[in-house]
Amino acid sequence: MNPLITMKNLGDYVLGGVEAAFGTWVGLNVVVAGADASIWGTLANFAAGLGKAAGAALHATEPMFFMLAIPLLLLGAGLSLYLPMIPFITWFGAIINWLVIVGEAIVAAPLWAMTHLGGEGDGMGQRTAHGYIFLLNVMVRPILMVIGFFFGGAALITGGTVLNKFYGIAVANAQFDSLTGIVSIIGYLAIYFMLCTNLIHTCFSLILVVPDQVINWAGGVATATLGRETTGEVRGALNVFMGKLENLGFGGRKTSAPKGGSRPSETDGMRS
Repeated sequence: MNPLITMKNLGDYVLGGVEAAFGTWVGLNVVVAGADASIWGTLANFAAGLGKAAGAALHATEPMFFMLAIPLLLLGAGLSLYLPMIPFITWFGAIINWLVIVGEAIVAAPLWAMTHLGGEGDGMGQRTAHGYIFLLNVMVRPILMVIGFFFGGAALITGGTVLNKFYGIAVANAQFDSLTGIVSIIGYLAIYFMLCTNLIHTCFSLILVVPDQVINWAGGVATATLGRETTGEVRGALNVFMGKLENLGFGGRKTSAPKGGSRPSETDGMRS
């Protein structure tokens, strides 16, 4: 199986597990609230306080539940949604880059034609060489982009297979006989996600690297940079979006001030 499909399947399992856990959490809250509101729940509370104890347990474990569920949700979404889209994002940026090069060639073509009007020789001099190399860049780059895409896919299959085969062994050697629970699972899953992201970005960056390196063999040319930063901008926007989600999950949970107490004023802080 393609390693990218394996990574996506792992993300699907993580997302499904988090959604199932959240559904179970909501169901438990509904059951406890319904028991407290019924006659049987009142009798149970009067006999043993089971309803209030269950409600207190759910309320006490709520911060820990969301603190563990939100990172798993973000990691699962990254594995299931973001990683499979990296090849398309890189390819889209390469297309934009080539379109910018074509536009630059169209604008510079009349000026390049004027460089052939030399007073010495037959008009084919050093000033015109840059234009011919740039024309080669415009014509050959799409073919080299396709070749780089296939090279990136082959490198991903090789590197991803090595990563999936050896990562479990590395985790087993690191853990040995220690048991750290769900926190270790989140940590190792985060490391795996970062390795997968770096691997896929590195492999499919060949879409941009192969044309540049091959054309450099013909004398080199300064290509346009617009479109090359598409992957980095998408990653930055994704990080901002994840940060907003974390703030939405944790920032909205504010602790209220104790009753009867007064908040320290600014003058008190200045005096201290």
